[in-house]
Amino acid sequence: MRMVPTVNNTGTRLFVAADGGKVFCLDTAVNPPQRLIWQYPPSSSLTHPVRSGIAYDPVAPQAGGGTEEAVYFQANNGYTYSLNAVTGALRWLRNTGNVGGPPPSWEHDTTWSSTPAIGREGLVYVGSANGYLYCLNPTNGQIEWALKLNASNLIGPKGEPVESTPAIGENGWIYVATRYATLGEEVAYSHVYAVDPAGPTIRWFQPVTFDTWGSPETVGVIAGLVVDQTGAVYVPAFHSTLHKYDGCTGDWQALWLTEGKLCQTPALNQSGMLILGTSVGFGGVRSVRGLKVFPKPNPNADWASLQWTASGGASGEFGDFLGGALIRADGSGTAYVADADTDAGTGAVYQFVSGSSSMPGDWPTMGSGNRRHHKARSYPYQLVELGPFPAGVAESCAAFDVDVLGRVVGYAHGRPGYPYYSLPQDWYGAHWGLSGSPSLLGNYATALPRHWAQGINLNGIVVGYSTYVGPYGPIVWTSLNYTPQLLPLPQGYYGGQARDITEDNAIIGFSDLGYNNPRVIRWDWTGSSWLEWPIGAPTDGKAQAFAISGGLRICGKAVFTQGGPWLGFTSLVFVNDFSAIQSLGTFGGTSSEAWDVHDASGTVGWAHKWIAGANYPRAFLVPPEVYTLAPAHELPGFAGQSPTGTWRSFAYGVNGCAQVVGSAQSASGPYRAFLWQPGWASLQDLTDRVGLSGWVLTSAAAISDAGHIVGTGTKNGASRQWLIYPLPQE
Repeated sequence: MRMVPTVNNTGTRLFVAADGGKVFCLDTAVNPPQRLIWQYPPSSSLTHPVRSGIAYDPVAPQAGGGTEEAVYFQANNGYTYSLNAVTGALRWLRNTGNVGGPPPSWEHDTTWSSTPAIGREGLVYVGSANGYLYCLNPTNGQIEWALKLNASNLIGPKGEPVESTPAIGENGWIYVATRYATLGEEVAYSHVYAVDPAGPTIRWFQPVTFDTWGSPETVGVIAGLVVDQTGAVYVPAFHSTLHKYDGCTGDWQALWLTEGKLCQTPALNQSGMLILGTSVGFGGVRSVRGLKVFPKPNPNADWASLQWTASGGASGEFGDFLGGALIRADGSGTAYVADADTDAGTGAVYQFVSGSSSMPGDWPTMGSGNRRHHKARSYPYQLVELGPFPAGVAESCAAFDVDVLGRVVGYAHGRPGYPYYSLPQDWYGAHWGLSGSPSLLGNYATALPRHWAQGINLNGIVVGYSTYVGPYGPIVWTSLNYTPQLLPLPQGYYGGQARDITEDNAIIGFSDLGYNNPRVIRWDWTGSSWLEWPIGAPTDGKAQAFAISGGLRICGKAVFTQGGPWLGFTSLVFVNDFSAIQSLGTFGGTSSEAWDVHDASGTVGWAHKWIAGANYPRAFLVPPEVYTLAPAHELPGFAGQSPTGTWRSFAYGVNGCAQVVGSAQSASGPYRAFLWQPGWASLQDLTDRVGLSGWVLTSAAAISDAGHIVGTGTKNGASRQWLIYPLPQE
């Protein structure tokens, strides 16, 4: 039995495959779990080993309607199977070209087979030894599509073999890595691919072709991939190198040398510590390691153990680490790894504290923290009410931005620190965590009211503006606990707002040059101070900027002709003046606004559409490198709403996965917060997705790359602020 076992959603049944051509279902209520519930095949064996893990779906669709529990696995006889998880009866089988499994090499002579992965909508994705990624219909196993993975430009039907288990991101993309292999006279090199199932389309690919010493990688990737909260993809290459890629663009971001072969799928906890075991080979070492990879690498926090010395286990050197590392989703964050000393014929399971719970997200590593193994988005959304300061009014709070750590910024009403401090009841800049209780931005000794926080980056720097008499205008908190400082303004400017900040600490906002004459300003961090850069506005016009991307694209609204309407705009990268910026236009109506921009996803906002003699705002997503609205950029309404219907929608936030949030009128008229992503035929009502009694989510203001969403709504009819995020489950 070479792969990590799988349990069902109640933890009462365990599924495991074996080299003898069998899949077993065991009763976990027996101690030890030895009672056989079923085996497949029931009275014989498959002609080849089963060396993939078992993917489990508690709500697999049935042909006649309804759902049932199902498991999926890939055998080395070339077929992918689906069984009824309760009875073991065959649901279907489909030839996926995996005969014999991936080709062995002298360094890796017993290969595994890629485990199926189940998408959010139930579709089954499996990588094969023949170099294809298959999408299978979960009802009958029909091949929806088969995509050849062939960045090596192989001639003929075969692509680069897949041994690693794919990962599915928050955006629904499938991330899959391939093997190095000699195929006749051709060589298949190892690559990592991002596959958009719509199409399907390869969004990007990158080579994984060099090992620790800069030599050609002669095995490639065999262990499963990991996706973190930002959508970054971690790829463990066999020869002791862990690679990190931007999940949206494919840009290579970081490399870790692990000093041992990577045959084990890592696990990632909420503190950003990646846990993995390494195996011996080429002078490498057997070890258990923790690498601080998120939100940014921190070598000072990395650690490694070369032998086991903790209580409860015998001291000694580790064996080789295969399978996967597991982290609990509870508060303990307990981690488990298992080794195998093939020379001695022994092995052990090791338990230790990882530092925090498994990382929330759509793809928990090897199913840890989630009983629906290898199933995307099986977490429920957790709603957090963002409350006021003591003695404050909950209806008088507002939240505007959230980062991938779940930190929310805005303002809250009340008396911060009451009763220990004497701050008067008023509105103060605030940040919230997953507890929902606000903390004061800045410190109590210098706190002033009427500071409105608008944006936060991963460095914990917050931007906003002050309307307090005296320190009036754009401000920045260089730390959540530091006193805010006024950003410098060009000569002749006064007041204004700072609205957004990049991870490299570039700030965008606007200020007035004269009365009611806003101009766009960017502030760049020099390492010791903020340097203002006036970008300006159209000639004889006005401009306000609301967001900035990592590539220094900006978006907002501007008056392009004197006395004309406000129109949305989005810019080229690294724009330094307004001369090259043009309006996005509208959908035939009067005005538009652009509210958020991302280099990988594009720009979102709203634009008037002329319907039945009146303007109706419509949400839009404009792709990157596009600067004029077209009909195809309009987002749909909720299910059943006509494109020419008299309803309104507004898009306010977009993340790197092209997921869009905002507010739109429902079919019955009231506004509802929505989520949308490319390929969806209609907006998704976040109120329905959360499904909490008494709550109505009316507008979503921002979405992080990890899928955190923040916005406003009502609870039992009273106005409230909220944060929702996917919650890992035991």
